[in-house]
Amino acid sequence: MTKRTRRISVALTISLVAAVLSVGTFISPASAGAQVTTNSCQNSATGTFSDIDFTHTGTATPNPATLGVDTVTLPGTTSVDAFFPSAVLIAGYNLGLLSIGLNNIPGDMVVTLDGTNTVEGSQTLAPVPLTGATTIGDPDGTPGTGDETATPLAVAITIPATTWTPTGGDIELSDGGSVTSALVAGGIITVVFTCFAGQSVNVLTDVTPGDCSLPLDPNDCTSSIPGIALPFDTVAVVAPPTAPVCVGTGTSLGAGQATVVDLNALCSDVNGNINVASYAVGATAPTAGTVGIVGGIATYTNTNPLATSDSFSFTVSDTDPLVSNEVTVTLTILGNLCDATAGACSLNQVITVVVTGSTLTLEQTSQFVSMTGVTLSGAPEASDGNLNQMTVTNARGDLVGWTVSAYATDLSAPGGPFTDPDGPGPLPPVPDCGFIVGTPDALCIPGDNLGWTPSAAVAHAQIAGDVAAVTAGASHAIDSTDWLAQLVAAGLAGVDGLGGLGEVNVLCSAGAGTDGGTFTCDAALYLGVPASAGAGTYSGALVLTLL
Repeated sequence: MTKRTRRISVALTISLVAAVLSVGTFISPASAGAQVTTNSCQNSATGTFSDIDFTHTGTATPNPATLGVDTVTLPGTTSVDAFFPSAVLIAGYNLGLLSIGLNNIPGDMVVTLDGTNTVEGSQTLAPVPLTGATTIGDPDGTPGTGDETATPLAVAITIPATTWTPTGGDIELSDGGSVTSALVAGGIITVVFTCFAGQSVNVLTDVTPGDCSLPLDPNDCTSSIPGIALPFDTVAVVAPPTAPVCVGTGTSLGAGQATVVDLNALCSDVNGNINVASYAVGATAPTAGTVGIVGGIATYTNTNPLATSDSFSFTVSDTDPLVSNEVTVTLTILGNLCDATAGACSLNQVITVVVTGSTLTLEQTSQFVSMTGVTLSGAPEASDGNLNQMTVTNARGDLVGWTVSAYATDLSAPGGPFTDPDGPGPLPPVPDCGFIVGTPDALCIPGDNLGWTPSAAVAHAQIAGDVAAVTAGASHAIDSTDWLAQLVAAGLAGVDGLGGLGEVNVLCSAGAGTDGGTFTCDAALYLGVPASAGAGTYSGALVLTLL
């Protein structure tokens, strides 16, 4: 089941309709300067879904922009157009917020923009006033009888110009941020419209807003709607003419032998226009051999076997042409013959070993965790258990690090509630305590009632030079008594959950450069059982992911 990614980008307030709009950004591909965002929006008055389309247009200048010289302006002529369907407006009429005939609806639109590779990053603009119009029809004059009609309401605004400062790399302008505006009629919000990103057709499933970011938490979303954010305008950023920059290096070779040095790997140019035919030996020429450069590949040949070192410098130009800094390649000459007639002499031999990476694996000792039994007493109780040991074997050798994270589904007893996350799809039903659909069920314990104390250790034998290290994730509590006390305190405070394993938590991790080897990850588990729980055997899943 793929979780829906919610990204709030534009909020529209309409004083007569009284709504809260939380608008996601699923943007259909379009030409630069125009993108259409279609969102699935639930009307709290009727519980049904309808679509609202947003069109954002605008072309920023200059394009291309010069890094360190230009700022980029998205002009004030940029428009944001929102199209609200008839069902949204009919709901407002049926609640007495609109009248039969022409309705001019004033409001404000709040726009937030994201700009990649910019100093600003994100800008939330001041609310812009607007007025939309809709005509309500009701032949029998009685709201809520099903014969009501409304013309779709379209609004368009001109937002203030925005200025963006490039930091390098192309600028992509898109809807962004987290802005919500409440529409109030008589001081009371009477209708709430909640919009979800990534839906292009009506959805009739009851979906409540939540944290719909990957990985999936079945407590949050029961509908699978992917979201893809694309920019409505892209500005190319180019660097001003700049000379190439090179760094020196060193290598070794046998006496009388030759070696190759790739000078292209030592030089870079922000404009990407190095002239590979312009590499040249600099002020330092080799004294114990010769060097030739072709296409950025330098070939050095030692001609004095008794020398122990040598060097040469080089430069390169770009097509402007600007010349790079001069850097040096140092050569260590490893002799095959030495003269010990007058004293001791030494020879060196180069030892080379190739280390090849292979796999990254996650293994568990068992699939089933048995928690201690609980006898109902009329008060909340705690159950203890231990995670089956997880073993991470990292033989990739890529030094990028890894993390094992986990989340828990709800736990249900036989007869308790389940939700099928993908309908007729391949995923099996999962326990669902009813906080998404329906009402809470006594035969279900929320996954957030499960807490843990993780631990981790290096499991392979460590010899000299071993830098392996592993870190356990954050603990929820000292023990089950502590965890139950936290749950009770949260309940008294009216807090629904403590951020336990119902959300994604890190079990263990290893940082880049210390991540190779074999590691074990464990955890003590604590489950808070509500006093109202029904008798039965509860089960759920603890999903562990290695990344």
